[in-house]
Amino acid sequence: MSGTAVAPEQEQQEQKANPQPEDSCEEKFHKVLAAFLNRGFKINNDVYLEMIVSHLSGKHDEDYRKFIKSAEVFRWLETMLQQWESDRPPASDIGAFTLQLLALIVENEWDFARIQSGSQMLDRFQECIVRNDGKLQNASIKLGHVLVLKAISRHAMGMSWIKQSGSWRICLDYYNGYQTIYITRETSLFIDEVLERFCAMGDYEEVQAIVRTILSPLIDCVWKSPEQDDAVLVNDDRSQKIITPLLSLMQTLFRRIIERGKRTRVAYYILYTYKFERNLWKFTDTMHDHTYLAKIWQTHIFANCARLCTMEIPPDDPMAAVDLTFDRYTINFLNYVNFSIRRGNVQNVMLMAETHHALWRILGDRAPEEVVLKNQSIRFGDQILLLQLFPVLYEMHTLVGNQLPDYVEKFCTKLYDIACEFTIRLIYACRDIFQAYNLNVTELACKSIQGIVTTHKLPRARAVIAFQAFVYVLKEFLPDMCCPSVDGQKERANGTDGKTSLILSKPNLLSAIINGLITLIEGYNITWKECIESTAVVNFMLNLLTNPNLPPRLVVLALKLTQISIEHFLAPNLALLMDNIAGTGLEYVGRIIYKRLHDLSWEARDSALELLASVVIISEIKFPAFQKHILECDIVAVVESAAKNDTEAYVRASALRCLTLMVKIR
Repeated sequence: MSGTAVAPEQEQQEQKANPQPEDSCEEKFHKVLAAFLNRGFKINNDVYLEMIVSHLSGKHDEDYRKFIKSAEVFRWLETMLQQWESDRPPASDIGAFTLQLLALIVENEWDFARIQSGSQMLDRFQECIVRNDGKLQNASIKLGHVLVLKAISRHAMGMSWIKQSGSWRICLDYYNGYQTIYITRETSLFIDEVLERFCAMGDYEEVQAIVRTILSPLIDCVWKSPEQDDAVLVNDDRSQKIITPLLSLMQTLFRRIIERGKRTRVAYYILYTYKFERNLWKFTDTMHDHTYLAKIWQTHIFANCARLCTMEIPPDDPMAAVDLTFDRYTINFLNYVNFSIRRGNVQNVMLMAETHHALWRILGDRAPEEVVLKNQSIRFGDQILLLQLFPVLYEMHTLVGNQLPDYVEKFCTKLYDIACEFTIRLIYACRDIFQAYNLNVTELACKSIQGIVTTHKLPRARAVIAFQAFVYVLKEFLPDMCCPSVDGQKERANGTDGKTSLILSKPNLLSAIINGLITLIEGYNITWKECIESTAVVNFMLNLLTNPNLPPRLVVLALKLTQISIEHFLAPNLALLMDNIAGTGLEYVGRIIYKRLHDLSWEARDSALELLASVVIISEIKFPAFQKHILECDIVAVVESAAKNDTEAYVRASALRCLTLMVKIR
């Protein structure tokens, strides 16, 4: 017994004395590859495969990239290919890993030649994928196939193979087959890159062949009735299913062409040789579905924008093609808007405006500030903003009534001065649609606000106009008194009950307005000098927060806007102008914070503490009068209690932060 017990100890001591050399990283990698050849090998989590591919790509260490050039890897690929060609192909995750590894290898032109020499490995892999038995037709395999094609498209030999094998046709089949978003994205990028590289190589025949194949559903008029020669199918589901991928691909191609900022023969072939817009108009005439029409209008705008300055027109052009002028682009856009309004759909106008803003931003310096229409210089961006703002203004008019206040009259006059006659006609047409069809304008106004505030790099003057409009709508959610006291009878006497019903009936509009103001203040740093309405935002929010029926979500937003407004709109030299806050709207800040610190919603309590922290910081930096105000409202004791006893950890943390900021002040 004792002898047998000693043997393992001696063995361990010998191993410690003579340790075996550990496998190198490359040897471990080869062992992993060998394990993948075992048909019974199963992987529980694909993340490990992604990590291996990430390391082999050289992202983290360039030394790992040399592993894929070893002879063992090429032999492994040959063995794996034999499994692919057998009746029992590997599991889909192993198959996808094989293709991703192959993509890393064939990025290099010499390694591509090495792969293809003799065994024609790429052709055989592709043949296995496109077989009709369905064993290698899952999404991960298709994505790996596209990644391989993208990799080889980076060199001349790869482009020659893509042309000879017609691999781009397989990718188009993937795109038209409603695959996953990853396959769709990578396929569209591959098609774009292949078109550009064939153009760079001067192989315009292949470019035309690809473009003709992409546009074939439009050119061949798939919406025509098979039973009658001259009849068309209206709102045909089959036609929509065929055309939808085409529209998405064209939007991607046009966007990439515009972003590159270089003239290309691809745009010329799409727009002139195969008359994309004319054929799309034919299809548009068969559509009455408003949702689908939105995608068609967006594609029209993309095509118009591409016609402005991206076409490389051949010297021997038989069609006498010319760039689209900016005034013609403006007229076309207004015609799309008019067409949509006449069909009773104003929501598509908002989508078209957002599409225009996005493309105009991409054009950058190539887009002019002003466009001349009928001898009148107009700022086209202003007209787009007016169309976007109209649902908001219509909602404001509904809330205000027929007796418009002077400030609303002046604002409307300002908008009228920057509008052109075409825009005014369209706005009146929108009004007629709202009244005739009894549309839900509130929902449309919310979407309009969202579209405006998500517009990147909106010119400052337009941001100020939007800010003013939002403030005027916000005013209609408030009682007539500037900042009511906590006395409930006084609130009711001033019409708070009526405003409460408005808040409860249109909470989404109020939420969109507050969110829009927050975004504009943070994004454009609007000051009172350029927008006097900004001085009223704090009072408006304090007024709103006194409403006991305000939903918790709106309480949080109102507190955040109050905080941002105080931070942005208080003058740096305020302490020199006043030493107390009596008689101003700010005298209600403490009471509101105190009230909301007792709110049932922990999000509201946390937001109140964030507002308090901001006030404390301001009191130390530029407005000491806030310190006395906080002490008079007995807020410190409530904050201390929240730091100790609040049930929510986030609230306790915010309370501790407030106490820390307070302690610093002497």
